[in-house]
Amino acid sequence: MTRRACAHFPVILPAGERLVAAALEVRATQPGRAVSSRALTEPLTAAEQRILTLLPTSTYLQIADTLYVSRNTVKTHLRSIYQKLGVTSRSEALARAVDLRLL
Repeated sequence: MTRRACAHFPVILPAGERLVAAALEVRATQPGRAVSSRALTEPLTAAEQRILTLLPTSTYLQIADTLYVSRNTVKTHLRSIYQKLGVTSRSEALARAVDLRLL
């Protein structure tokens, strides 16, 4: 099935996209919660963006297998992502990425 919606069938999104969409809906309904105005001090590299995109639904090993890199490469990129986002955990990174519309 394609991603086009029709009258009888909703658009079917991959799990990661559904997760991010749900997070955006929750954020939008929280009173007094504005999108953070603090931008990234340094933009994410293409490799970091690919890893961040897989982060909501994949383990480190799954990310490594998907991108054909080692687990240590994934960990190194995640360390850099966390530093650039100013966070210390996976859940904080995902929340911050949603706030910045990186996901």
